[in-house]
Amino acid sequence: MRSAAPDDGDSVRDDPATVEEGNARASTFDRDAVDRLLNDLPETQEFRPAVGKLTQDQREIVAEFVDGFRSRRGFVRWSQRTALHTLGSLSGEWFVERVFSGPDMAALLTSRARTAWVDDPPDLEAAARQRRAVAAVDVLPACLDAVRALRWNATEYVNDRDDDLQPEADLQKHPAMRPALTEMDEKQGWAIRHALDGFDSEDAFLTWGSYLGEASFAEADRDLVTRVLVDEPHTKQMVIRQPHDDPDGPFFRESWAAVELLPAFATAAREVVDKAGELAEGEKKDMDVTRL
Repeated sequence: MRSAAPDDGDSVRDDPATVEEGNARASTFDRDAVDRLLNDLPETQEFRPAVGKLTQDQREIVAEFVDGFRSRRGFVRWSQRTALHTLGSLSGEWFVERVFSGPDMAALLTSRARTAWVDDPPDLEAAARQRRAVAAVDVLPACLDAVRALRWNATEYVNDRDDDLQPEADLQKHPAMRPALTEMDEKQGWAIRHALDGFDSEDAFLTWGSYLGEASFAEADRDLVTRVLVDEPHTKQMVIRQPHDDPDGPFFRESWAAVELLPAFATAAREVVDKAGELAEGEKKDMDVTRL
């Protein structure tokens, strides 16, 4: 089951990067080959389906990264979801470094916006190869670290009376079968989307700040709103769109949201997962549940 996609067209998920420049076409994640591989996966019972659900969600995160992004904003949105689905194993600082790196953005973006980052951006095939390399070096190891962190906290479902009572990872709704992570994902997605969009008034920003503690599990800087409204007039001008949005506002807010939110969101995911309860969709009352 795929996690919810962004609602503003930031990502290229379900729309592979096929931007053309002359005769060059972007090489993207080969879902057909992956489907053939997974169709041959042994149909064994999953006694820790939370691990299976986490792995499924991470597979889509990796696929999105290999596909690339239409915009820097899209990468920031992906970063929020990836911080959660790697349970904070991919640090917020890793995302921030990519956001400010010209060579990285030139490789991550599949639109013509990538030409603004370096004088001679790689062609689309070369950029796709770079993304696969980064996925192998950084993203996938973080996914495996998240599985390692979850493995002994995942409930083991054992029932000798009726094998049909085993929860299946494919049928689960929540990341790692933890409703708290779904709640956090939705609230963090809301918070970062509005940070990227900007705010209609100081009061709207003040109210956003009051919900940020919940979205970040109280990991966001407690003085963030104070700094913007009282101490940082330039940031305030860029974040509050009234009376009009500054032409540089969108780019500034991407940078600001990355620095201020992504590290806090990654830490929040890491903190929440250790104590979050597990919920099996369709769980039966006569199931024997053990935790090792």
